[in-house]
Amino acid sequence: MPVGGLLLASLVFVGLVACSDSESPPATVVVEVDSGLEASARVRFPEPGDLGLLAFIRDGNVWVMALPDGAEVQLTADSGYTSPRWSRDGRGLAADRVTSSQRAERWLLDQDGVRLRLWEAPPSPCPPPEDTATCLSSLLETGPDGVDASLLLPMRRTAVSPERDQIALVRSAESNPPQLMVWSVGASETEVVTQASNQDGVWILAGWTSDRGYLLAWELPTRSASLAAGGGPLRLVDLRTGELTGLGHTLLYADFVVPGPSRIALILGGGREAWYGKRLGIAELGSGSRPSVAQPVGVPEGAVTSPAWSSDGSDLAYVVGPDLGPVGGGDRARDGLMLRRIYLHDLATEEVRQLLDDASYRDEHPEWSDDGDHILFARFDETDRISIWLASTGAVPAPSVQVEGLTGDPETTWFGYYGHVDWDEIYDWWQPVR
Repeated sequence: MPVGGLLLASLVFVGLVACSDSESPPATVVVEVDSGLEASARVRFPEPGDLGLLAFIRDGNVWVMALPDGAEVQLTADSGYTSPRWSRDGRGLAADRVTSSQRAERWLLDQDGVRLRLWEAPPSPCPPPEDTATCLSSLLETGPDGVDASLLLPMRRTAVSPERDQIALVRSAESNPPQLMVWSVGASETEVVTQASNQDGVWILAGWTSDRGYLLAWELPTRSASLAAGGGPLRLVDLRTGELTGLGHTLLYADFVVPGPSRIALILGGGREAWYGKRLGIAELGSGSRPSVAQPVGVPEGAVTSPAWSSDGSDLAYVVGPDLGPVGGGDRARDGLMLRRIYLHDLATEEVRQLLDDASYRDEHPEWSDDGDHILFARFDETDRISIWLASTGAVPAPSVQVEGLTGDPETTWFGYYGHVDWDEIYDWWQPVR
C-alpha cells in the first residue's frame, strides 16, 4: 500500500493516550496528506542501486541517493528534519521535524513523492489497557506492502520484532513498578513479560534478538538524566520464562548493543565518555546455558565503539581509538578522536585487520553490505565536515566518497556527546533483500 493508504487509518490515532499514569493528558495524533504539494511538484525516489538507497540530512532537509555513486535527490525544502528511517521494503521513508514554533512532527514520504504529516506524536502508541491490542493491530495493518507502521512508533518506548509480528512496549503506572510487555499480532491482550525491580525503576528498550526469543532492555534504578548519561545494566529478557540475565553495564546507545544471527555484540563500560574504558564483549545465544559475555581474542587496545555484524554473523566491524582516560574534552579529546579507525574481525580465525588509515579523517559507524563485500561508514575531517564513504572489504579497500556536507543536530560536531554521535539522526541505509 502506498503512503496515501495510511490516511484511512488516521482515525485510529485520534484520542490515543500514553501508557503511563492515569493523570497523563491525552495525546492527539492527526495524519493528513500534505495538501500544499501539487502532484507535479512531487519528487520520486531514485531507483535503487546495486547497494540500495541512502537517505541523509543536509542543511536540515531530507535527501536520497542510490548506492553506489547515484545522483542526489532532495525530497524536502522546509528544513528542520532529522532521523531519516527507511521502511522495510524501501518504498517509504520517515523523518522527524521540529518546526520554527518548536512543534514536533513526523513526516512520512513514499516513493511516488506523496507526503504525510504526523502531528504531535504521542509519547507512547498505546491507549488505555482495554484498547491496547486494537490500537497496535491498527498500527501494524496500515500497509505491510508500503510504509511500515512501525515508522509511526516512538523510539525507545517500543520495539518491533524482526518479523513485525510482535511489539514490545513499556508500561508505567503509579501503583506498580514499570512493566515490559509484548503484544502479538491478532492477540486480544498484551502479555506482561517482567517488571522492574523497584517502584521507581525505568525500562529502556534496546531491541529484540534475531531469533525473537529475547528482549534487550536497560533497567535503571530511577529516573535521572545524569544517571542515564553514564549508562546502566543491560538485561537479556527470556520471553518464554521472563527470566533476566545481566549482560553488563553499557551506555544507552543503539550502536552499543547490536544483536547478530546468534550472538550479541556489546560495548561494555560505564561513564559517559565514549573515549574512555569502553571494551568489546560478545554474548553467545542458543548454547542451552545462560548467556555469558566474553571478549573476543585479538581486539586492538583502545576504546571500542560501534560494532556491526556481517549478514552471516561470522565477522564484526568496529571502531577503535585511543583510550583517553576521564578527560572532559578539549584538544586532547579532539586529537584522540581523529585517530579512530575501523577494524574488521573474523571471529573464526581471530584475524583482525585495519580497514583504512588516512590521517585526514576520523572513521565512524561501519555497516556491512549484505554480500559482505563493502563497508559503508561515516567520516569527520579536520574541520568537522561529515561525509559518507564506501570501501571494499577485499585486499584493496579503494574507498570512495558517496556524500559530503551532511548535517544533523546543530550541535553535531567532533565532540558529539563525549565522543558518541547518533548517526541514526543523520542518515539511514536501505539494502534490497537478496
